[in-house]
Amino acid sequence: MKSPSNDNRHRLLINGDELTELKRHASDMPESKGLDRRIESYKGIRPITFEHSELGSLVDLLDDALIDPDKYPDQTTSAYLALKKLRDRMHQEYIVQSAADEPTTALSLRSTATGKARKSTAASEPSAPLIIGYQLKITLHGSKPPIWRRILVGNCSLSDLHSHIQSAMGWWNYHLHCFQINKQVYTDVETFDGSNDDTYTDSAVVRLSDIIPEGETKFKFRYEYDFGDSWEHVILFEKRVGVESADALPACIAGAGACPPEDCGGIWGYSDILAAIQNKNHERHEEFRGWIGRSFDPEAFDAEVATRRMRSGRSPTV
Repeated sequence: MKSPSNDNRHRLLINGDELTELKRHASDMPESKGLDRRIESYKGIRPITFEHSELGSLVDLLDDALIDPDKYPDQTTSAYLALKKLRDRMHQEYIVQSAADEPTTALSLRSTATGKARKSTAASEPSAPLIIGYQLKITLHGSKPPIWRRILVGNCSLSDLHSHIQSAMGWWNYHLHCFQINKQVYTDVETFDGSNDDTYTDSAVVRLSDIIPEGETKFKFRYEYDFGDSWEHVILFEKRVGVESADALPACIAGAGACPPEDCGGIWGYSDILAAIQNKNHERHEEFRGWIGRSFDPEAFDAEVATRRMRSGRSPTV
């Protein structure tokens, strides 16, 4: 059901497998403020009402679930297809309302996801040619609650995308990395051991427009950093956007969770550290607190700081 433009609420009828799968994941929502309980008690007989922000959070939640191979190892099952259908309905409802309520954004972006850019509010000014940007959501696989960043970048090489991910996430670029896209591996062939054979493609010569099909939405690929700790990231291409100024790129526009510290043993080692530092009675509390730093906050995230790092290419401490 399409929401009127002057209403910041959405009414959706959800039932059957869609409701079953939504209830399965609703409890994973951080800071749900009762939304998970409302979904759990919903019977699917009449439409359920969501605030605009709640619907956006649900779209993010379903995105994370759909790209998690632990939750849906087989993407042909009725459960996966039902959740994907619900996610697509929610996303369409969300962007229709967003377009009605927010004709411009702080970054002066105009969506080209449907092939139609919105008109500028400054009608008297001539329209400048749009620069095409790519909106990507990067989620650290296995993180609970999810650690993720939503970034905007130009049509950059995969090598440059690696640098943007490092800066936006908060990594230090100490280790090797690679992208895996449709069973092909892309990496820095000058530093990656064994990359001189045909298995690997030089990430410096491949751009986003080379790997993301025209008109494609929700295209997914993987990025791995540090083959010892094996930090796997799922990259979800969300849409192309028209950017009125090159100064708006690159940018981090949203996210959650602090980046784990380097060399902490991967996602499982990080989980053990968090359990220790959050429990003063844990036998390794003082050890890990001293190692990770007394000021470390696992929930800390600042999009503006991440954007400054992306534009300068600097390490997290700068």
